[in-house]
Amino acid sequence: MSAPCGARNRRGGTCSVPAMLNQKRCRFHGGRSPQALAAAKRRLAESRATAAIDREGLRPVDDPISALRELAAEAMSVKDFFAARVAALEQLRYEGHAGEQVRAELTAYERALDRAGRFCVDLARLGLDERVVRISEAQGAMLAECVERALTACGLVDRLDLRHEIANQLRLVEPA
Repeated sequence: MSAPCGARNRRGGTCSVPAMLNQKRCRFHGGRSPQALAAAKRRLAESRATAAIDREGLRPVDDPISALRELAAEAMSVKDFFAARVAALEQLRYEGHAGEQVRAELTAYERALDRAGRFCVDLARLGLDERVVRISEAQGAMLAECVERALTACGLVDRLDLRHEIANQLRLVEPA
């Protein structure tokens, strides 16, 4: 049995008629209106999607940039797999009872090629490599500034020499 409607009635109380299935109100208080039915369908779809996600154990994407790079790498691997399969074919077409047919490997390779290309375009459009370089440079500048301030506060070195030496040392350090 569903929850009571709860709408205010003329006597100042609340309606105790059960709400319609997947609704918040009973049929007397707008539960059958087009807006209420549409909202009920939306709530039902959302609850089913949430339940499916919970059943599958899916997790939210915390780092969309890494996820996009992983998808691009996977698409490239699939493309390479089908490229090898197509290269091994002796014929790209065959004659069947329905006439001349294109091999499935060729069609799969074309799809994989298209998807991999789209991922590469998306990654290039985002300019992730340039952003990573700018972030790394900013982090290096912040680190150099912190070291410089600390050593200057201790009165250990001249500022100009320190700046050049920190820059040289940061260039020598290999990224992990």
